[in-house]
Amino acid sequence: MNIRKRLMKRFSGETAQPKSKAFNLLTKLARGRNVYHFGRRAVAGGAALGVFLAFIPVPIQMLIAAPLAFLFQVNLPVALAATWVSNPLTLAPILLLAYKVGSLLLGESEQVFMEDFSISFDWLWSVAADIWLPVAVGSIVCGLLAAFISYISVIWAWRLNLLAAKKKKLLRKKS
Repeated sequence: MNIRKRLMKRFSGETAQPKSKAFNLLTKLARGRNVYHFGRRAVAGGAALGVFLAFIPVPIQMLIAAPLAFLFQVNLPVALAATWVSNPLTLAPILLLAYKVGSLLLGESEQVFMEDFSISFDWLWSVAADIWLPVAVGSIVCGLLAAFISYISVIWAWRLNLLAAKKKKLLRKKS
């Protein structure tokens, strides 16, 4: 057997140990066409997924983004990075916006924040029963809207960049 065949066999991933079904599934998902592909639609999809999850008020957004990126075959690093739209500095404005949008859609009054407002966990736990539904509805609506806007923005920015590069290339050819 020549060296080329031995190297191909050695590095092709074939091992003597049988692989589990879960490992095979993860390998198949990781080799998904767009998961690490830096293409227009994969990047736009990753940005949309990450931004949508950034509006969902859970502390494990990146852990949710990773399997969903594999499932929807969007760019994984972009999806993980886009979840950082909600960070400690932007979390309060995002949740306030989600609450206001949810209250507006559900037709509820926004008087919860006016009663005995204080910045503490005690106050938050006392009003949690009143605000969870408007926050949840508002988060989903704002997340969907932000995801749509980010998807369209990435697609158009990518397109404008390609058109500018083509124009620059044509100008170089003419001169």
